[in-house]
Amino acid sequence: MKNSAARSYNDGIDFFVSGKNIVVSARRGKDGRVVVTQSRKAEVKSKTDKRFKAIKTVILLAIALILAIVYNFLSTFCSIEELRKVLLLPLMWGGTFAYYYIVAKNPATPNLSKYHAAEHKVLNYCDKYTDEILDYDKIMQMSCISIRCGSTVIAVIMVFITIMLPGVWYIPWLALKLIWIALSIIVSMYLWARGKCNFLQKMVIETPRREEVEVAVLGMEECIRISK
Repeated sequence: MKNSAARSYNDGIDFFVSGKNIVVSARRGKDGRVVVTQSRKAEVKSKTDKRFKAIKTVILLAIALILAIVYNFLSTFCSIEELRKVLLLPLMWGGTFAYYYIVAKNPATPNLSKYHAAEHKVLNYCDKYTDEILDYDKIMQMSCISIRCGSTVIAVIMVFITIMLPGVWYIPWLALKLIWIALSIIVSMYLWARGKCNFLQKMVIETPRREEVEVAVLGMEECIRISK
């Protein structure tokens, strides 16, 4: 059973059932029990998750502002256009890694990375096996890495930009520029397929315990029941 998407939080996971306008939310309550519900929209997040979302937004805006100030500073005091181009990509990568590092180390959401990995394990299991019986032991052995994780998609885009920009800047002929862009896409997709673009994802996942996997399994079982 394939799901179109899933989203992890500090206390559980939302599964978006493929082909249906239904969201299955699996949460572990303060009493330790797992509660599974379904709705037409994502489950209202806890105060901790809402606060963390606001913090991530502030972090992203702050990093973007700092990078803009640094780049404008360089543009003011550096008259060599080529040097500013050379510095653009390191600034982009530096900002991206800084954002993911700060998000990963946030003490307000200690379980988020584990639920994120548990989500990946269950989805990878469902992609590999066609049966609808979820085997805990097999799921625990599945990879925490997902090729379709949003962090990996961002990494692929960053790799594409890094390969593509030098050709756009320095190749003089339009036809060759277009060929270079096409090659940049092919190389980026190849690296993605070979699992070479998971470095950002690895910053925001952590090997889950059976407790987190249990939440993911119960949520997926409800998705399977709904999809029949």
